[in-house]
Amino acid sequence: MIDALRNTPLLSRLGEQQLQRVSARAVHRTLDEGQWLFRQGDPARRFYIVVEGQLRLFRLSPEGTEKVIEIVSPG
Repeated sequence: MIDALRNTPLLSRLGEQQLQRVSARAVHRTLDEGQWLFRQGDPARRFYIVVEGQLRLFRLSPEGTEKVIEIVSPG
């Protein structure tokens, strides 16, 4: 877990002790293709780091169609 955190630009400048603290609260999550990580309107209670694979970030239009905002890759 600490290596994944250390290799993330947002956290790369943290010291070892700080990485340990973040790691202690971190949760590793694996998703299947098509599985949702969170939904539009969910409260922002955490942030996510993509370690492997890709994540499609999108919003639903009022008509119900997907508007892709970004394809998120590792890091």
